[in-house]
Amino acid sequence: MKQKRNVVSCSFGKDSLAAVIVASQCGIENISALYCRVMFDEKLSVEMPEHEEFIFERAIPILKKEYGIETEIITPAQTVVERFYRERRRGKNIGKIYGWPTFRGCWISGNIKLPEIRRWKKENPDIVEIVGIAADEGERTKRKTVEGKRLILCEQGITEEEAAKICYKAGLISPIYSLERQRSGCWFCPCQRTSQLKELRERHPELWKRMLELDKYSPFSFKPKGSVQKYELRFQKEDIKANFWKEITRQ
Repeated sequence: MKQKRNVVSCSFGKDSLAAVIVASQCGIENISALYCRVMFDEKLSVEMPEHEEFIFERAIPILKKEYGIETEIITPAQTVVERFYRERRRGKNIGKIYGWPTFRGCWISGNIKLPEIRRWKKENPDIVEIVGIAADEGERTKRKTVEGKRLILCEQGITEEEAAKICYKAGLISPIYSLERQRSGCWFCPCQRTSQLKELRERHPELWKRMLELDKYSPFSFKPKGSVQKYELRFQKEDIKANFWKEITRQ
């Protein structure tokens, strides 16, 4: 009987990377990693630049060299910008463009990422999917416990904190965790805290500029509390105030 492949759906955040490491340490054979690389446009990934560099310059090479685990990369044909400008054909907002993803219904996952993963699974049916969900993630653990999937971290009783320690010990902790961010995600995600948006604006002004450009056309507000432009005006005022006090203290 042909042995099934054990495939870890990997975002290269702490939990999915810990799942790869733990699966290998548990003696599970025939392991590979699958990364769905969603693109913002034809050249730019949705990942934070620090995380994108970590994935390709560090994580993928280490998985191969230290654990003998290959990573397969799949890329959806449709980009975020293309979907952003696409008109809705169903629902109460028919005729409007998609605009920004929303808090409750992220169309990036539902319309871009997951269809590509389903397509890949259809072409690769003989697999067992290993999912990086920690033992202390509660309701999310119940939703993902289905036939054909293994929650290796749950099986081993590994919490989110322990998963982070496993990655750190292996030299596979993404630099995004040393910033304001505690989870990996799109650099334009509306679920970010205000401090994260401000950090993005300071560290990557070119990405913030792209957000300001798109914001002009979105029929829906970026966050419930306001548009990207509104946050830009707020940050400008904060910059003026901060610079004022810097000048005062120098005198």
